[in-house]
Amino acid sequence: MSLEFTTSGLTIDTLNELLISLEAGYKSIYGSDIDVSSNTPDGQKIGIDAKSTQDIEQLILNLYNNLDPDFAQGIFLNVLTKNCGIKRIAGTQSSALVNIVTTQSVTLPSDYSLIDINNNVWSVEKSQVIPIGTTSINFLCTTFGAITAKAGNINEQDTIILGITSVNNPADANVGTDEETDEDLRVRRIKSTEFAANSTIGSIYAQLNNVNGVSDALIDDNDSSKQNIVKDIAPNTIWCVVDGGSDNDVAQAIYRDKTAGCGFKGSTVITIRENTAFANRVNTKLVRFDRVKDIPLYIKLQAKRKDVNIPLDLNAIKNAIAIKSYIINETCIVSALYDFAYMAGNNFYLYDMQASADNVTFINSFINAGYDEKFTIDISNITITEVV
Repeated sequence: MSLEFTTSGLTIDTLNELLISLEAGYKSIYGSDIDVSSNTPDGQKIGIDAKSTQDIEQLILNLYNNLDPDFAQGIFLNVLTKNCGIKRIAGTQSSALVNIVTTQSVTLPSDYSLIDINNNVWSVEKSQVIPIGTTSINFLCTTFGAITAKAGNINEQDTIILGITSVNNPADANVGTDEETDEDLRVRRIKSTEFAANSTIGSIYAQLNNVNGVSDALIDDNDSSKQNIVKDIAPNTIWCVVDGGSDNDVAQAIYRDKTAGCGFKGSTVITIRENTAFANRVNTKLVRFDRVKDIPLYIKLQAKRKDVNIPLDLNAIKNAIAIKSYIINETCIVSALYDFAYMAGNNFYLYDMQASADNVTFINSFINAGYDEKFTIDISNITITEVV
């Protein structure tokens, strides 16, 4: 094998193939009796050269693989998706209102920060002077993403200032959002290629998924002359359920490709004003759509150690389960959550996992989401009982 393009793509040498090739080259120059074992200077030189060559070939292979948007990762994927006019949805910061108790007037610098019980750092938004007593100030987590902090968890100063006697958040933090993953961005890029679709629904679907901030959308239409009783859609009407994006941008995307005479279903109503070239007339239309309803899942399960001497990290298991994200109208298959849970390790057994959408009735099979609903998982809603 060698570094070359084939019908299967780019092939590279293995380390062993490079060693054999370099050893043969050395022997052809210096004679077949040359000692190229690994404990000799020549052997060590061959090893260094082979490893360096392999590193370079691996880099070239990675660059080659990242030319395909279906397999690209990280910054390479960011660059390629620009060709489709879309960009990765950035993560946002969690925020929390913190009560700061002082015995004197104190100036908080712009880099003043606190630490929660999980060692996350929370920073003040701007420099400010606070008086004697208790003052409530908003703090942002310096780590972008869905960082949680329950009431009372932010209770330690990272920047020590004399005169401050205590810090504490009286309520749960407002949780931020994680940056869009490579997998989700790839899916959204593929959806964006439907712009030239022959179907109206396909085009609207692509337009919606190209709106900045939209992470998911579901469109259903009733093209008959009768009411859709199951989904409550009027005749000749489309129903768009959207997650994210501004109301106006979403409405514009729906209106741009909708057909004449088509009605809309939804509780969000936006007025679209379209200027026409003829006689400077303005066409006004009300666009309706619905926002997705986030339905929190409550999960409980039992865990048992394989080795009684190795402690269970229950928080790690919870965090692994919470990685699972759902799309609109996706069914929760309870047993599928085991796959995520075991991402936290293999030193335990998990069983009797059950889930509920109302925190009352728990089942171990599956839970259906409504047409305008999406399940969410928060670690605070996961209960793990360790069985000894």
